Amino acid sequence: WGRNWRKRSAENVLQEIECLIRVYKIKEISFEDDNMSLDPVRLEQICQGIIKRNLKFKWNTPNGIAVHNLSRSLISLMKQSGCQRLNFGIESGDEYILNTIIRKNISLDKIRKVIGWCEEEGIITLGYFVLGMPGENPKTIRNTIEFAKSINLNEIGIFIATPFPGTELYRICKEKNYLKHDYNDILAEDEIEN
Repeated sequence: WGRNWRKRSAENVLQEIECLIRVYKIKEISFEDDNMSLDPVRLEQICQGIIKRNLKFKWNTPNGIAVHNLSRSLISLMKQSGCQRLNFGIESGDEYILNTIIRKNISLDKIRKVIGWCEEEGIITLGYFVLGMPGENPKTIRNTIEFAKSINLNEIGIFIATPFPGTELYRICKEKNYLKHDYNDILAEDEIEN
């Protein structure tokens, strides 16, 4: 992970989809792309290409899709192109945790709108939430739970924040002495036992 993103062209993606449908008779595709909506113009080109080529299949985004670049018209186009289900990495229902700690730079109002547009289009929605970020407290956790209940998601996934080595979360947790064990010590113990 980092700040660089290398994308495949819309035409390249469309050629692969066409091959999967024509040659292998695929009926459903899961786009395992965490950044599918990072470039909304590219996503629009993919959806329009699916429609123009008359490619009939269902598709979804199991890894999650970013909310900030989605518009009402793009959601509608996604549905027309076969989108059946969208998973969203919402993370938190508390503005402070969402934008100061996680740094999503997205408003809860925008998330609410996008989920509403999906509901209007008949797209199934799943929201992923993470509890236990540095700075969380009972109030911010309640805010997340109440927000999740209020936005009419079809499903939710709740995860506990896990500070993996090499991540910003790990660095913060280590600095604040939140970790009982050093990750390298745990690895060394596992190697000795094996």
